[in-house]
Amino acid sequence: MHTSMSKLIKMSQPIYANVYRSEKHTNKTQKGSDCEKRRWTRVARGCLGLLCFHLLIGVIALSAILIISQTDCKQAKDQLANITTLTEERNQLLRTITERSSQINELLKSDGWIYFQSSLYYMWNETKTWEASSRSCKESGADLIIINSEQEQDFLMNITRNEEFWIGLNDSEVEGTWKWVNGDTTTTMFWATNEPNGGHNENCAVTHINRHPDLIGWLDVSCNDQYKWICEKKLLTMP
Repeated sequence: MHTSMSKLIKMSQPIYANVYRSEKHTNKTQKGSDCEKRRWTRVARGCLGLLCFHLLIGVIALSAILIISQTDCKQAKDQLANITTLTEERNQLLRTITERSSQINELLKSDGWIYFQSSLYYMWNETKTWEASSRSCKESGADLIIINSEQEQDFLMNITRNEEFWIGLNDSEVEGTWKWVNGDTTTTMFWATNEPNGGHNENCAVTHINRHPDLIGWLDVSCNDQYKWICEKKLLTMP
C-alpha cells in the first residue's frame, strides 16, 4: 500500500510541474501582452499629439494667410480709391483749364487785357477812389492787383511806367497791418524808402506818386484820393 502511494505521488509530480510551468508561461505571455498594449497606447497617444500639433500649426498658418489676404485686399481697395480720387481731380483740373482757356480767349478779344504768369491784368485810364476802383474790378470778375513776387513787381513797374495806379493793398481795418483785397496779409513788400508813413490818414497803396518821382516802390496815400487802377484776374485758381 505504501509502495503504491509512493508511485502515485511520483507520477503526479511531473503533472504538477507541467501545470506550474504552463501557468508561469501564461502569466509571462499575459504580462508581455500588457506591455505591448501599453507601448502601442503610448505610440498612439504620441501620434495623436503630433497630429494635433500639426493641425494647430495648419490652423495658425491658414489664419495668417487669411489675415494677410484681407490686409492685401484692403490695401488694394485703398489704392483703387486713391487712383479714383486722383482721376477725378485730374478730370476736374482739365475741366478748369478748359474753362479758363475759354475765358482767356474771350478776355483777350477785349482791348487792354495783358497776360502774365497765369493772370490777366487790365489797366484803367480813368481815376476813382480806392473803394470805387476795387468795386469796379469785382464787377468784371477780378480784383485790384495782388503782388506776390518780385517778378510780378517788376512786371507791374514795366507796364505802369511810373504812373500812379491803385493796388489791392490797405490797412483800413488795423493800422499797420496791411492786407490784400483777398484777406491775405502781405509778406513780400516793395515799399519805397520810408514808406508807409501816413498813419491813420493814409491807408491805401499806390504804385507811384508823381510828386515824388525819386521814390521807387509802393506808397501809402489817402483811400479817398483818385488814381487809375489795375484789375487782376487769376486764371488757374481752383474753385
